[in-house]
Amino acid sequence: VKLYADGALGSRGAALIEPYTDDPGNRGITMQSSTVLEALVQSAVNAGFQVCTHAIGDRANAQVLDAYERAISNAGPGKDLRLRIEHAQVLAPADIPRFARLGVIPSMQPTHCTFDMHCAVDRLGPVRTESVYEVY
Repeated sequence: VKLYADGALGSRGAALIEPYTDDPGNRGITMQSSTVLEALVQSAVNAGFQVCTHAIGDRANAQVLDAYERAISNAGPGKDLRLRIEHAQVLAPADIPRFARLGVIPSMQPTHCTFDMHCAVDRLGPVRTESVYEVY
């Protein structure tokens, strides 16, 4: 089951913790509340489906990791749910080790780096861009 947590970085729809550098009043969009996302994830897991959720911004990735953590906890020990985050593009440093701890698969597409390289510095500023895209 594929879910969506936010939009894209280029359109300023990726849900960020800090505002866009080039649009200070905007932190992007979330597609649904944390409560709804958690219910959708839990429903899919209960039905035996693997869940993959589109999340590009650091705020969206944190929201999805929180929902996945609750589903994993509810499933009990030893259950391999094979939960994925599609893109996992902009991450808060504290969330990176959560992927390993929870066993969540970050399904990254290198083409996003080359596509977003033309707008990343504008959208995220040089400091955030450096920590997200090591190639810049």
